[in-house]
Amino acid sequence: MCSYKLGNYPTGNSFGVTDNHFMRRLRTARLAGITLFLACHIMHAENGSAPSAQLVLGNHRISHLEGMKVEDYDGETLGTLKDFVIDMQAGEVKYALISLGGFSGMVAKLKIVPAQRLSMATTKRETLSLDTPKFRWKRAPSFKKADLAELNQPQREQQVCQFYALTPGEPKTTGKQSLRLASKLSPTGRQSQGTVRATTRPETLQLASDVIGKTVMSSQNKTLGRVSDFLVDLTAQRPTVAILSVNRFPKSGRTFALPLRRLTLTVANKLSLDTNPAQLEQAKPFNQQDWQFAGADSGGEIYRYELK
Repeated sequence: MCSYKLGNYPTGNSFGVTDNHFMRRLRTARLAGITLFLACHIMHAENGSAPSAQLVLGNHRISHLEGMKVEDYDGETLGTLKDFVIDMQAGEVKYALISLGGFSGMVAKLKIVPAQRLSMATTKRETLSLDTPKFRWKRAPSFKKADLAELNQPQREQQVCQFYALTPGEPKTTGKQSLRLASKLSPTGRQSQGTVRATTRPETLQLASDVIGKTVMSSQNKTLGRVSDFLVDLTAQRPTVAILSVNRFPKSGRTFALPLRRLTLTVANKLSLDTNPAQLEQAKPFNQQDWQFAGADSGGEIYRYELK
């Protein structure tokens, strides 16, 4: 066995030349391999490895969000997203309903949360975050379906919003400052209890699960189809979009995207849409940019929606 002392490696013209020549060829081959790898990686990304616009939109569908686990910022489980409360008149999602689970044979308890308090910006799959610690979550307002009409009452609305407006981690506020902070979630938050009045009719608040599946009638009182889903933006920066599945006009099996506020709830418990088959036929495709750059009070254009 050959052994060499430190600093006394074999030298010589033949060994040195061979070694240098070999190292140059090795470096050249390595550089060529790295270049080839980067080129292939870029081509793969351009050919569809990046998420498509429709896939991003699909992540905002209520059917995708429901059932997700809800955690606080410390990773403690708070519950599961069960449903949303939507305001048909304002065309927005107002509240999220969080299920605390339940034992076999028992109805799960629900907590009500202003929808904007939920966040999709988490590193965990199928998980939403809520900036309310678990020890405080126990005192969060509860919800039953029979309480839906009460949410139109300013006192109840303020009770819900003020609980979350005072979540630890936010600037401490009192008096008028607290009401101003709550008003970001409630249009009646700035008014005093003595002068406040309801700004929406009782029937305008609906559970999203109750609206999904409802029949949509045209302005000519013809059946267009049904609501199959919603696109929701939990930051409230973009309008809530209803997905309309058409089963008759103009072609069966097509879907369209339209602002929720364009739908009107009728006495017959159906939805009315002021449009006709010809207008639907002219609808342009709906994509991520159309929704991303649309403000919460943007126009009421109808788009053709295709989820692949």
